[in-house]
Amino acid sequence: MLLESGRLTEARTAATGRPDRAVAFAVENDVAKRPFNSIAFGSYMLWDAYGERRTFIDGRNFSAPLYRDFLLAQASDDGWRAAIAKYDLDSFILPAWSVADAGIRNVHQRLIRIPAAWDLVHIDEHAFVYVAKASADSAWLDAHAFRIYHPATFEGARLARGELVRAVAELERATAEAPEDALLWLHLGAAYEANADLPKAISALERATALDPENARVWDQMARVATAAGKLDQALAAAEQVIRLVPADAGVYVNLARIYEAKGDVAKALRACDRALTIEPGDREAAAMRDRLSRQ
Repeated sequence: MLLESGRLTEARTAATGRPDRAVAFAVENDVAKRPFNSIAFGSYMLWDAYGERRTFIDGRNFSAPLYRDFLLAQASDDGWRAAIAKYDLDSFILPAWSVADAGIRNVHQRLIRIPAAWDLVHIDEHAFVYVAKASADSAWLDAHAFRIYHPATFEGARLARGELVRAVAELERATAEAPEDALLWLHLGAAYEANADLPKAISALERATALDPENARVWDQMARVATAAGKLDQALAAAEQVIRLVPADAGVYVNLARIYEAKGDVAKALRACDRALTIEPGDREAAAMRDRLSRQ
């Protein structure tokens, strides 16, 4: 089991940051009194609230049985359930999804698979807080829980109209609480786009690109939304950033061809198609677009 610890425990302590806002949220709202937490988070929590709030595990607390339970809670459903029962857990304070390692992501996934028992109540770029529904007031949970949005499940989801409105509201709250999290702004932009609010989508994606300018997904989303909004110069600039980051992706050049076609520059659109076909000779979309453009 110790050989597995590098995979299962939090391996990127520096990247996860401190759970200061998560702990402050828990204290202010008087929740998460018996939390499960990662090792690095436990060290912070022990220092920040020594003697006042319980810590599951920390850098100084490495008894063999506790460490085994900590690893098993990440590795299997049975181990997770056993830890909840053995330690009477009422909450989980975990590294945020975007910075969590594989073991902690397993815990996130288990929590969101059982929405009848657990609610995600706090999101920031460093930490998430989940609480057991039985441990908190139902009206408080209704006001604080994220029941539509979660980074692990939201992307690519097809939401009904009512769900989409709720997702937008939850993402607006999440970005207010964690304004430095580019993933939240990316998802908010996608939600605005799905809600046919392209100006707000562009504004959210501008925040995402400013926060994470080396993320090709963010620039690609911006290129698509700006094209749909008719902001073709902005779309072209975004597409060029995608090409800078992933120059060997044929689909990037197909999107670039669409932008040039919308701008009325057929020659450049054809060159973009040719570049796509050089990278991927069998790309049917690029071939069909090139054939159509060549007849104009």
